[in-house]
Amino acid sequence: MYRTKTHQVDHRIVSLAQPYVRPIKRGKAKQNTEFDPKINGSIQEGILEIERVDFNAFNESSDFQKAVERYHDQHGYYPDEVLADKLYRNRENIAFAKERGTKILGPKLGRKPKVMDEKQRRAENRRGQIERSFAFI
Repeated sequence: MYRTKTHQVDHRIVSLAQPYVRPIKRGKAKQNTEFDPKINGSIQEGILEIERVDFNAFNESSDFQKAVERYHDQHGYYPDEVLADKLYRNRENIAFAKERGTKILGPKLGRKPKVMDEKQRRAENRRGQIERSFAFI
């Protein structure tokens, strides 16, 4: 590190007991670095299905299209609606869902509205189901 003038080591071991654990920079105020895995999951008919578990940082929105296609493969049709976090509501995923007749429910792109109507509030509460499911894992 002295010779190459670098201040980081890629794929360094941070735990001898768990050598697969990697630090993930999250940029949160409370904890800037986390050592937990990132989990991407979905709920279908009340059943929590883990889509991806990884100790390395990844963008969850890239898994949205794979999850919708996997649903189509399992059931033979695309879902009518998908409850998604703000991260998943990017232009690419919205266009993908629109082509397949799927509606993405969740916070709209842009600034959060000052006043939220009852329909939006219910959608926000329904999205909390996946967070509650992760609490029981």
